[in-house]
Amino acid sequence: MPLLSSYDAFLHDHHTWLLPTLDAARNLTLFLPGRFSSEELRAESFYTVLNLIQLLNDSLLCRARHVTVELKIDSPYTRKVKYAQNLLLTLNASCVWLEMNTIHALRRTSLPQRERYRIKWSVNCLIESMKACCRLIIFIHNGHRMLLAPSSDELVIQAIKKQRSKLLTCKSSELALQSKAPSMQCIPSHSKEEAFENSVQMYISHGRRNSKSPHSGTYSILNDTQIDVRETSLFKPSIREIISEIVFICRPLIYVYARLMCKERSWKPFFLSLCADFLWRVVLPPLSKLSPNQRTEVIKRMFYWMVYLLRTPFFELYSKKPLLNVTNKMSRIPIIGIFFHNLADLIVALQSHYFYTCAN
Repeated sequence: MPLLSSYDAFLHDHHTWLLPTLDAARNLTLFLPGRFSSEELRAESFYTVLNLIQLLNDSLLCRARHVTVELKIDSPYTRKVKYAQNLLLTLNASCVWLEMNTIHALRRTSLPQRERYRIKWSVNCLIESMKACCRLIIFIHNGHRMLLAPSSDELVIQAIKKQRSKLLTCKSSELALQSKAPSMQCIPSHSKEEAFENSVQMYISHGRRNSKSPHSGTYSILNDTQIDVRETSLFKPSIREIISEIVFICRPLIYVYARLMCKERSWKPFFLSLCADFLWRVVLPPLSKLSPNQRTEVIKRMFYWMVYLLRTPFFELYSKKPLLNVTNKMSRIPIIGIFFHNLADLIVALQSHYFYTCAN
């Protein structure tokens, strides 16, 4: 595609200023005036476009993902897994925009409120079904082991591996072209190739052993014995681990399907989702039998249970009023009061759109 090739060349030449500019614009979009009121659809559209551009930039530059993190896979990629990974990243970046468009379109119709409610949650159910299918494909390909997000160092290693693979592919293509046309020059210079090889030796052959900061510390040899076998293809998970992970993957789908089948203010979806999370934790083996990264992932998932405070109908009955009272009092403070005034709108918007599947 000529357009994509031109953008790729432009991105590689100007990424030093373009990427920070896009990041700043994406962060500022969250606090645009009217971000969570009448102009929320336009603002969310702009925010989604910036997220998708960021995903494209990360792919073209072979960078670590920043908008949404790829799931860690120990086994070699297949085409099906690659498609599932990319589709999952795209849905995570655009699912709120899709829901908002559905709501905006339904407002223009004369359908009864109950019918509009069912259509809205049917769309959410479709989105969560696709996300669950993507995760299940990755889960099966990963040997039925717990789905983990790579660490910062592992993301850097993945990016360097992709860059090296891209260079080798480019070099092979150019060698084939040179055999047909000897006058042609190789695009990637030897200096760039050597720089990437040096980076590979730094991040792959050596491991960062300082946990205080992901960007500093000393390096020591990363032996195979330091890689936990429970995160590799050599480990066969137990039935309990497999069942618990399937329950966790399907829990958002259970919630949105319950919202579709129940009334708007029903407690059934809330408790079904809570029971699914409780079942996942009960079936999961004790933390002592998990690897350090798996323990970290379990703790992170349990921390997200706090989002239940923002779930319907608990939020409307118990959380909304105290939160709004606090933000209203803080908004009277000079200078910083503007931030707390927007924070009230932010809380309501997060409750109605972003956290309806409990941060999954």
